[in-house]
Amino acid sequence: MTWVIRKEIMELFDAEARRQFETEAKLQLQQRFPQALKAIDEFGGEPVLQKLFSKGVEDAATYQIEGEANVLRYLELMLGFHLRFVQQPNMQWAVTILEDETLPEGGKIGLIDQYLQQSKMELEDRNALPELQDYLAAPRLNELNVNPETKP
Repeated sequence: MTWVIRKEIMELFDAEARRQFETEAKLQLQQRFPQALKAIDEFGGEPVLQKLFSKGVEDAATYQIEGEANVLRYLELMLGFHLRFVQQPNMQWAVTILEDETLPEGGKIGLIDQYLQQSKMELEDRNALPELQDYLAAPRLNELNVNPETKP
């Protein structure tokens, strides 16, 4: 006997897995970036934090970063450097790594971490509010009208 799981049931599983990931990610990020998450929470509460997470997950997916640990690390990069760190002039090295389609997602994150360690760059628990409204209002990376060879 073969079991067939309806699409609606699979979507429920996916939604529950995503909620669980977001809950666990929030706890880890609160430990690593308490000041940043407290400021975001005070600014708009859970709905803003939820939108930030959703958008961050979608932005990571534009670089084929989809595994939970790698997405969490992408969110850490956002909080520790800039919500749109991929658009910062001093982070173009990271964009080069992220856009390398020959690398698996874990390889991308590993190379970014290796570069950070070698260059002694550290993530900061910083106030992300100045860029928060612009980030949440901006189109998703995959919706921007740009040359597909160079993401913003």
